[in-house]
Amino acid sequence: MKAVIFIWGIVMCMLLTSVSVAQTCTGSLGDPVVHIDFGSGTNVQGPALPSGITTYSYVTGKPNDGQYTIASSTAGMFSSWFVVNSDHTGNAGGYMMIANASYTPDVFYIDTIKGLCPSTTYEFAAWVMNLNMVEAATAKFSLPNITFSIELSNGTVLQTYSTGNIPQTTSPTWIQYGLTFATPSNQNTVIVKMTNNAPGGAGNDILLDDITFRPCGPIMVTGFGSAASSTYNNCTANPQKDTLSAHVSTGYVTPAYKWQLNTGSGWTDIPGALGTQYIFNQPTAVGTYQYRLASAEAANISTSNCLAVSNITTLTVTQTPGATASANGPILCEGQTLNLSATGGSSYSWTNPAGVVFSTAQNPSISNIALTQQGKYTVTASLNGCSSQASVTISVQPKITAKVNADTTICLGGSAKLTASGGFRYLWSPSTGLSNDTIANPVATPTVTTTYTVIATNANCSSSVTVNVIQPPVISAGGNKKIIEGQIVKLSATATGTNLKYLWTPSTYLDNPNVLTPNASPPTDITYTLHVTSPCTTVSDTAQVKVYKKIVIPSVFSPNADGINDTWYIIGLDAYSESLLTVYTRSGQKVFTNIGGSIAWDGTYNGKLLPDGVYYYVIDLKNSTPMLSGYITILK
Repeated sequence: MKAVIFIWGIVMCMLLTSVSVAQTCTGSLGDPVVHIDFGSGTNVQGPALPSGITTYSYVTGKPNDGQYTIASSTAGMFSSWFVVNSDHTGNAGGYMMIANASYTPDVFYIDTIKGLCPSTTYEFAAWVMNLNMVEAATAKFSLPNITFSIELSNGTVLQTYSTGNIPQTTSPTWIQYGLTFATPSNQNTVIVKMTNNAPGGAGNDILLDDITFRPCGPIMVTGFGSAASSTYNNCTANPQKDTLSAHVSTGYVTPAYKWQLNTGSGWTDIPGALGTQYIFNQPTAVGTYQYRLASAEAANISTSNCLAVSNITTLTVTQTPGATASANGPILCEGQTLNLSATGGSSYSWTNPAGVVFSTAQNPSISNIALTQQGKYTVTASLNGCSSQASVTISVQPKITAKVNADTTICLGGSAKLTASGGFRYLWSPSTGLSNDTIANPVATPTVTTTYTVIATNANCSSSVTVNVIQPPVISAGGNKKIIEGQIVKLSATATGTNLKYLWTPSTYLDNPNVLTPNASPPTDITYTLHVTSPCTTVSDTAQVKVYKKIVIPSVFSPNADGINDTWYIIGLDAYSESLLTVYTRSGQKVFTNIGGSIAWDGTYNGKLLPDGVYYYVIDLKNSTPMLSGYITILK
């Protein structure tokens, strides 16, 4: 066991926590036989003491000379007093006796203490505070001065102790005063008296709290093992035999001993544990176990009020963590990532198959794992000082390699030979287009680009390869076009595919026959063929350009019968046998209509010559080309 070395022979007063003055116990104390702490409550004011305990008068609020109160705070009482808002233990609701001394020195506290053991040494102690602040002191201030006396009922004084003048302090300060006394062999009752030796008036105001009577015995120091460790931690999975030992100084004439155990419900005697050494099997249940040695004269060992007790030695039993280890295995492929996982602790330590710690994370990962890294991975999970281990074994299989023996790009209808290595049995997927999906080197003839994955069925490792299939280009020459003689039209062809080349035939009247959308300006009707060539094939489509005759539209004529420009005739319109010509006045009245364009207009409407002016015309060639429109002027 790991132990904190504890020096035997330390002379100390057990459980004292503040300044202690002469005559208190220098050995081991027992549990308090009497403990007067004046109680506690939610109200600032506490109840009066029982009749006969004090000669002072009880008041609520601030006490004047010769008065006392029981309260948890001195706030609002006297400006010369410290404001104290908790009792000696720091309990804000704990009551204390607040005494303002009488003018005449007298016994101000007396109590009968019963149930003591004969022939036993006891420590009487009380905590006292001088309430008066230094800055409030005057030449007339009296310092508290108290004599403690332990007497028998017949007036025999067993022991006295005087505090002397209790000094003023710069801040509220509790001081414990006390004395030790021995009960006669035939007495179990004593009387405690507290006498105020200073006059009242200015000063001489005190707080009193935590009056105790405790058995005082020899020095007893206990610990685990020969090294006397006062604390020890163990795990439920590691119970063992241990030894509690005690060093006891002289003190009793006929000493007797017994070991006691506290598991949270109070101290109980351990059957049969009656010496200064106790050998036992450590408990396996989770919990805190406190041990101490009790001692008294042999005749009094069975009476709890007679027992002095040692320091407390503590054994803490912690639940051993249930470590677990898991992984994304147990079989991995070379190059994959190993993901480890653990539970059961608050901290972790992982070792690899070589026994080397490589991570303190709960869930570490090892990327690109190699064949040399297979084996057992062990985690140590720790919790509250206890630990346990768990392991997981990982097998790493060789990497599977898949490739294509030729170019991975083929033409539609072509084939590629696939090859896999690194396993014993193989399964390719998808099986579509494969000559055999269970051999190492199938022939693939996919109709679309396909990624084939091969799995080595003995190791479940995989690799993949993609065969790209070049599809025939999808083209359109863009449909037929219509123009009027002398116009230019862009051929609106489209094509999808990769690495395509273009050629238009014939190339006449094209600005560039090697682009997808050249400009065409043929003088007459013509049909163009688009040839699109991919790395695998050539496809074609045609587009016709329909060329219509050019029309010449005069802008003015003079129907005055002089034989010169007497009619409005549109040159070339007669080439459009279905064309429709309409003339309107400026106000929108239709004045002339002609179909086919073979008739010249003489400027009349209903047999009458129209007046000079501007007229509007619209020509629909009826060939899906845009309508022609403009103005014609009649000038006689």
